[in-house]
Amino acid sequence: MAGLLLISPARMLDVRGTALSEVDKGETFSSAVAEAFTPVPASIAAGTELRDDLAAENGGWQGGEMPWSGYGTFTVVPGTVAAPEPARREISVLVRAEDGIPLDPAAFAKQVMEILNDPRGWGPVDGVTFSRTDVDAEADIVLTLASPATTEVLCGELPTNGYTSCGRGRPVNINGDRWVEGAAAFMAAGGTIDEYRTYVINHEIGHSLSHPHERCPAPGQPAPVMLQQTLTVGSCTPNGWPNP
Repeated sequence: MAGLLLISPARMLDVRGTALSEVDKGETFSSAVAEAFTPVPASIAAGTELRDDLAAENGGWQGGEMPWSGYGTFTVVPGTVAAPEPARREISVLVRAEDGIPLDPAAFAKQVMEILNDPRGWGPVDGVTFSRTDVDAEADIVLTLASPATTEVLCGELPTNGYTSCGRGRPVNINGDRWVEGAAAFMAAGGTIDEYRTYVINHEIGHSLSHPHERCPAPGQPAPVMLQQTLTVGSCTPNGWPNP
């Protein structure tokens, strides 16, 4: 889709692939998407004041609030990471972050790869192992962390209401607000911010691995990672792992 064009830090493009100058890159994108999405439902917005003890260094977050809209340009995290289990089917991931948000892309990418290659992750379940690349042609998955406005544009016909994330096939888009604050339902059920970050990566990557949504199997059980825990954990308990 149009928003997933690979760019280099030296050449700034908007989500539609148009070159931008340093002067207008933020202003142009913000105005272009101002009416692109539905307001967050009141039932969700009322529950988004979450705990304030989030560590600024976690997941690359550098403190402050996530802006509603970033610049609409992206920095690809440079370098490569080898897959730790070469006997398994390798899935190569390119990680990038939107410019204009308070996030260290390299720290974000580090946490993403730690989650994906944890033994509680998809590896033992699907017989896969994850590597990281900075070359678009080599990437099986392009994983983007972006502001709510940009996430809505990138997710296209999968509406996020400025709140959720999305994954399907090659593109995986993580809503920066959720990465910084977690989700109200998940946190209210006793989950932590680290557990939520684990969940949102594994859930959206799960879609790329062709896993559909699931329901809570029984009260008090760990929620399946493919349950939409951003919205509710039902009668289950929060869980971020496919293989807990």
